[in-house]
Amino acid sequence: MSRLPGGGGPFTNSNFDSSISHNGRWVEFGSSSEVPRVALRGRIADTTDAVSAGESVNGSISGNSCVVAYSDTGTNVGSGTIYGVFAFDRCNDTTTLAGAAFAPEGSSSPPFPVPNRDGSVIAWSTESAINYSTRSGSEYVQAEPITPAGLGDVGRRVAISDNGRLITFDAIGTETSQPNAGIRSVFLLDVQNPTAIEAIAADASGVPFGPAFGPSMSGNGSIVAYTFRSSDIATALLVRDRANGQDRAISAQARNPAVSRDGNYVAFELVGGEIADIYVARSTGPLPFESVEIDLVSYVDGDPTTNTGGSASDPAISAHGRWVSFDSFSPFLLVPAEPVFHQSSHVFVRQRRPAVTVEPIAYGTVTTAVDGTSTVTSNGLAGFQITSIEADGDYGVKAHNCPSVLQPGASCEVTVTFSPSAEGLRTGTLTVRDDSYPTDLLVGQGALTGTLEGVPVTTTTTTTLPPDLGLTIDPDPVEFGERLVGASGPTVEATVTNIGDVTVTVESVSIGGVDAADFSVVVDGCVDEALSPGASCELDLGFVASAAGARTASLAVAGSSATSASAVLQGSGRFDAVLEVSPLVAAGGQVVAILGSGYPASTAVQLTTDIGQSPIDVTTDADGGFIVQLLVLTATPHGPSPIDDVAVVGEYDAAPVEVLVVPSPVRPQATATLTRSSRAYVSR
Repeated sequence: MSRLPGGGGPFTNSNFDSSISHNGRWVEFGSSSEVPRVALRGRIADTTDAVSAGESVNGSISGNSCVVAYSDTGTNVGSGTIYGVFAFDRCNDTTTLAGAAFAPEGSSSPPFPVPNRDGSVIAWSTESAINYSTRSGSEYVQAEPITPAGLGDVGRRVAISDNGRLITFDAIGTETSQPNAGIRSVFLLDVQNPTAIEAIAADASGVPFGPAFGPSMSGNGSIVAYTFRSSDIATALLVRDRANGQDRAISAQARNPAVSRDGNYVAFELVGGEIADIYVARSTGPLPFESVEIDLVSYVDGDPTTNTGGSASDPAISAHGRWVSFDSFSPFLLVPAEPVFHQSSHVFVRQRRPAVTVEPIAYGTVTTAVDGTSTVTSNGLAGFQITSIEADGDYGVKAHNCPSVLQPGASCEVTVTFSPSAEGLRTGTLTVRDDSYPTDLLVGQGALTGTLEGVPVTTTTTTTLPPDLGLTIDPDPVEFGERLVGASGPTVEATVTNIGDVTVTVESVSIGGVDAADFSVVVDGCVDEALSPGASCELDLGFVASAAGARTASLAVAGSSATSASAVLQGSGRFDAVLEVSPLVAAGGQVVAILGSGYPASTAVQLTTDIGQSPIDVTTDADGGFIVQLLVLTATPHGPSPIDDVAVVGEYDAAPVEVLVVPSPVRPQATATLTRSSRAYVSR
């Protein structure tokens, strides 16, 4: 484990609140040794530098390590404080003003800006809004703030997806008529459709619950982890699997999650009494985090089973779970312990070492060139990034189905050709490498043995580098908007693109998840298509809501060479409820008929009116309709009198209809007769 930073300088004490690049080579952290500064640590080059000449706070590094977003300490303008949001571009050695945030007097607090993977989008929150800026050339353009409807007191920390479209945050419900009024919960918005706010911490009906706060998100936005607090347990760590619409509990007494880019790992604080330690949960089930393995990260050096006896906090994790940064003041994290270490906080990086086993191949005695197969299995704590697969001697790699990252527990196969160049025993080695971190190279090796009997064959030893493989689906998520239950609508196009450097054949397209039956592939232009590098194919997707409320599923595309891609499918359903009344004009003592249609089948509906007994409780029939007769009371005031249903949010809300109540002598109709031709209604 390494302590940041090394050596002397202005960052040797009081360091905290780190973030880490996807490859683990760069770590950003805050420091208050002299003045508030955001610092950037280059772990390979062993350098530590401030990102600004002046005071800076609340930094965060982009996944590709080029951009650090941070805030200044603000300028007082009388009615409040204006904070500048800046982007330091390490790769181009430039600093750019990305935006500004205003905090009213009494609530002044610098924002926590976060960049997306390449730093092209920077997001942050203020008390009432979500803000973001997009890079245009060498500058950033700040968009109009997004004020989430029905929400306020937005939390200071947000998380952003790799593509910069999705932002997750926590906020308090402000609509007193809604069940989440006064409750802090976690939400997600798409900046391209900012009015459609998705409740992340929500029950099966989509109603937000809480208190829930402090969200973190995977690179594609499919996994969101957050802290939940209830009256029964102090805190718990929950993970939302958006594709399947499920929340899964990871650990009680846990908080402050950090999700890896690939969505397979969550680093978090586990609280015990007055101390906290850092753990990592790894998803091991068929569904994300359906089952997990948990390992201690903030342990005493040399003893992975013993925690520090101090306290550790604010974890950050690299793309595939190999590197975890955190801060602590525990003296036992250093060997030997420093007696005064507890007086200040320091940032540490722990490696969760990947590893693979390579199955040996014994070819026996052969008379000609033959192929053999070796199984490569990942058995470390983190994803093994395969950068090369090589065979030496009279052996050559012919083919393999290994992905670019082999997750723990996963396996792949490598076909190796034995082409003996001489008689007798011939030996070689099959080597699988992870060179993603230059100063700590990882190697897995398996022995290759075979014996030639007869005339030597031409040696055809080759070295095969794993191709850059990958498919993407755009857009992600695929949005269908709101539609009537049971009604079809226009299809939505999704594009599948080969982002690798070898041709990939699309083998299957499927839809899974909780509401998979509501979505369909209407036109499949991808299966059996051979996509050359950069080529795309199209899918026309359909959506027919089977129920009201939010509907989600997952679109999965699988290709050759073990390539795959997935995207979230999102839509919502509503009922087109309609109320009608006949006659439209009535007097006291007369009966009117109220007809409802387009409601959920066999459902209790409540009507309100002031022309008779109210409320009126009715139950719809199998077709979602009802007819109820109502006597107009003689004391009913003359004039228009509305009849309305008690709306169920997200399901139905018919427009009210009116009966004109007139004095008794005026009886335009003697009976309550309702015909289809006489309907007068307004549909919502």
